[in-house]
Amino acid sequence: SASALGTPPYMAPEQETGVVSRESDLYSLGVCAYEMLTGALPFSGEDASARKSEGRFPALPGNAPGLDAFFRRALDPDRKGRFSTATEFLAALRAAA
Repeated sequence: SASALGTPPYMAPEQETGVVSRESDLYSLGVCAYEMLTGALPFSGEDASARKSEGRFPALPGNAPGLDAFFRRALDPDRKGRFSTATEFLAALRAAA
């Protein structure tokens, strides 16, 4: 049987079922980047799990459409919709900033 190891607020949704991939790591990196920019986790509170599974998080303060689009992809609940390499992740973050 699969077991989930990690810190729940930083874990990709699929990690709860024991599935881990490069996209899972990039998801966690996206959570860290979001937290560094906002001072808060993208998914927190009583409905954190539901919002994580739906990919719903608070928009960044100010008018940051490029960064919001970056985080929608970085924090996509479906790993197939996320960045697949760290190079791709970094290039998109640089372009959005």
